[in-house]
Amino acid sequence: MLAFILLLERQWDESAKEYEISLRLNPNDADAWANFGDLKTYEGRGVEAIACIEKALRLNPCPPSWYFWLLGGAQSAAGKYEEAVKTLRKDATYRTESRVNLASILARLGRLEEAREEATLYLATNPHFKIRHWVESQPYRDLALRDMYVEGLRKAGFPE
Repeated sequence: MLAFILLLERQWDESAKEYEISLRLNPNDADAWANFGDLKTYEGRGVEAIACIEKALRLNPCPPSWYFWLLGGAQSAAGKYEEAVKTLRKDATYRTESRVNLASILARLGRLEEAREEATLYLATNPHFKIRHWVESQPYRDLALRDMYVEGLRKAGFPE
């Protein structure tokens, strides 16, 4: 939990150290592996993030939906956009908050009609969503990756 809080506080190095300690104490903690992958995604280390989240999926045979949400984000950070779309459209995570990432990725792939449809569906249940609030809440260390997501959100039609 401390590692997750440190990530949200944008203390990336300290967060990584806490995840490493946690995983040294319990290398079979699937949630810790998934969240460690999320940290790596925010750092722009998509390939490493995928490896962590895939390990979490192996350790937890009945994973919660957020594992797939994190995997889709990691795949996108690694430039594996089509894989990310497939992951984010899995029943386990589709129609959740992951729809924001899906819309951004679709827009960046040039699939604007699909991206705008996803944005419209998301905004129907989250009418107060604003790009600037999203940016403030996401602890990206890799600002180029963050900006890429923002570009996709704009193309998808999310409000500033």
